[in-house]
Amino acid sequence: MKLPRIAEFAVQAVEPAMPKGGCALNNVRIRFSKLGRAAYISHLDMMRCMQRALKRSKIPVWYTQGFNPHMYVTFAMPLSLGFESVYETMDFKLTEELAMPSLIKRLNEALPPEIRVLQAAEPQKKFEDIAFSEYQLTVHGTQPDNFLPLWEAFIAQPEIMSQKKTKKGFKEVNLKDYIGEASASKQEGNVVIALRLTAGVNEGLNPSLLIKAFQQQNPSSFSHITVLRTILLDKELHPFE
Repeated sequence: MKLPRIAEFAVQAVEPAMPKGGCALNNVRIRFSKLGRAAYISHLDMMRCMQRALKRSKIPVWYTQGFNPHMYVTFAMPLSLGFESVYETMDFKLTEELAMPSLIKRLNEALPPEIRVLQAAEPQKKFEDIAFSEYQLTVHGTQPDNFLPLWEAFIAQPEIMSQKKTKKGFKEVNLKDYIGEASASKQEGNVVIALRLTAGVNEGLNPSLLIKAFQQQNPSSFSHITVLRTILLDKELHPFE
């Protein structure tokens, strides 16, 4: 599986053809990256960060009605703490026309540098359409020529059993059932693993489970692994947009 390059995820302004360059959207979905220190922001704090950025940038966001109005934002597939990503999404509603390039610019001016809005457009798919998530794992503190045979033997097993947390508690599952593709290669003195894992509202696999299972079978084979989510996909392997 070809590894995506972060450089390819350039800022895009997806703007439908509208009169006077405006964008009369009720619903907006932004795609943003969180890299470096932002990987250690919890989901709750990320939600607060985005709400404050929307408020500071004076973007005309829709608020819920009632006794306690609040800004309504929703995120698709929040990541575990410590994971980086170039494919996070957040949905909200606008109350006025706003050009998408202006929305991106104003939000980025109000956000910390480790969080960048890359794209803004009207949502094309529902959260339930998410079927896969792709990751780039960089293995540190290992000799690639020693690590790669261990990884290939590990991933070739017909079963990789592990305890997976569910709404009803823990259950034993075969992690191989959740792996779409997995490949590893040497890059700049490190090992880089490309993974496509099942994802979705009801079912999916956290890559940390796979890392833990590998480490249990191969203790002391590396010092640590950094995780980068590169894309969310639907069941036809089209980007979630």
